[in-house]
Amino acid sequence: MKRFFLAAALTLAILPAAAQQSEPVDLDASSMTLADDHVLITVIFRQDQSRPLDDLIAQMEETGFLSDFPPEGIEPVSWLNVMGFGQVATFAVPPSRLREFNVAIERHAWGPYRTEVYATYDFLDVARTIHAPLAN
Repeated sequence: MKRFFLAAALTLAILPAAAQQSEPVDLDASSMTLADDHVLITVIFRQDQSRPLDDLIAQMEETGFLSDFPPEGIEPVSWLNVMGFGQVATFAVPPSRLREFNVAIERHAWGPYRTEVYATYDFLDVARTIHAPLAN
């Protein structure tokens, strides 16, 4: 139910901006360029707030999260700490290493975190185009 309201709120926030434009916004995938050698994967690491931070850090050391995650060659594109929520990180993952990345999440993040994993793409240029009329 929360996701429905979030989706509705985002839609309502975007529609007025898009309606003010004189030309339609091209949301076709061909307008966005992505490197063929990787996919973007966003991982939400939700913290267990019922546990003391020292316990979580000890468990992260025990599982190798602090020393072995992400696997070598899988680069973080962004890594944000969201207070009261956890961490949201996006990684550039070669498609051939997707399974390895998933296993690394299971081995190193499960326990200290509950995780959610999402395929991701860069929407920034499109968002700037949609919202440009509001800036004027």
